[in-house]
Amino acid sequence: MSGIPSRRRVTYAQLEQLWEFLNRNRHIATGFNKTAQAREFSKRMWEEITQTLNSHGDGAIKDWKGWCKYWNDYKSKLKKMTAALRVSQQRTGGGPSQVREMNEIEKKFLNLLGEDFGQGVPGARVEPFEEV
Repeated sequence: MSGIPSRRRVTYAQLEQLWEFLNRNRHIATGFNKTAQAREFSKRMWEEITQTLNSHGDGAIKDWKGWCKYWNDYKSKLKKMTAALRVSQQRTGGGPSQVREMNEIEKKFLNLLGEDFGQGVPGARVEPFEEV
C-alpha cells in the first residue's frame, strides 16, 4: 500500500464522512466511470477524500485504492444483506426474522444507492444452456 501503515477497523466517523462524500458525488458511489477521463476524475476524487478519511486519528488508514476497494466491498456487503432481508421477509410461517436489521449508517448508504439496489432486473429471465 505504498508505505501507508494500515489499521483494520473503519470507524463510524469515517463511515459518516465517506457517506457525505459519496452523497455529494453520487456518480462515484455508483461506479459508472467507463471513460478514461471519468476514471481519472474518480481517482482524483478518491485521493481527495482519502486525506480526510485518514485524518481521523483512531480509524483505518488506507491509500486511495484501499478506500475505493473498501467502498466496493461495502456495496457488496449491502447487496448481500438486502437479498437476505428480502428472502427473510418473503418466508412463510411468520415468526421473527432470522436476519439482523440494518443499522442507521447501512440504511443511509442503501438510500444513497437507490431503493432498487440489489434487486436484480425485474422480469429478467436467463435461459439455460442447451445440452449438446
